[in-house]
Amino acid sequence: MLKTVAARALLGVVALGAVGSTTTLAASPNPSTAARAQQAKKHKAPAAAGTIIKVSDKEMTLERVHRDRKTKVRTKTDVTFQLKSSTAVYRAGDRTHKLGLAALTTGQDVRVRFTVNSGMKVAGTVVIMPDRHLGHVVSKDADGKSFTILTGDGKSVHVTTNDKTRFVVGTGKNRKAGSYADVKVGDGVLVSGQEDSRHNLGAALVRSAGPDRSANTGSPTGH
Repeated sequence: MLKTVAARALLGVVALGAVGSTTTLAASPNPSTAARAQQAKKHKAPAAAGTIIKVSDKEMTLERVHRDRKTKVRTKTDVTFQLKSSTAVYRAGDRTHKLGLAALTTGQDVRVRFTVNSGMKVAGTVVIMPDRHLGHVVSKDADGKSFTILTGDGKSVHVTTNDKTRFVVGTGKNRKAGSYADVKVGDGVLVSGQEDSRHNLGAALVRSAGPDRSANTGSPTGH
């Protein structure tokens, strides 16, 4: 297959050469277009990511965690961004639905594209990243769409699913597509989606690794 592709590519080069130098030049990328693309990439707005620890309608402060590759030591730093009426806010993977600044709350993980103006960082776009929780299933609801997990730090999260939720079961090479029926009480799971202030999470992704042997599930009752 590779030989066939290579042969076709070589034939194309020979054909261009046979037509003449004018045709060859015409087929080459426009230098000015390539230069503009390279320049745009070079001047792309800088980005930062972190967790919102303070937010108002004027500014937002993120906590960023840095991990030294050699020492493995983690350090935390804060960075503040100005928010403008022109600042675009949306959820990851959904640029079509722009949100207002009111959608930003403390505890959210976000990515920010910004510019620097008079020494101040001004947020151009803020992307709200999905909430993620790792825990084990303690109960399943009778509606056949939702269940509750208990995280490692003792937090209870109610997870709702719909026809767009992606289920993955198993680990490593044994991973495969699954469904709500594959999620069992006692399973260790990773859920990803958007969580509200009442700890209700609309799941976009549910990964089930099977029974969580380290979890003390007691004697939960599931449906």
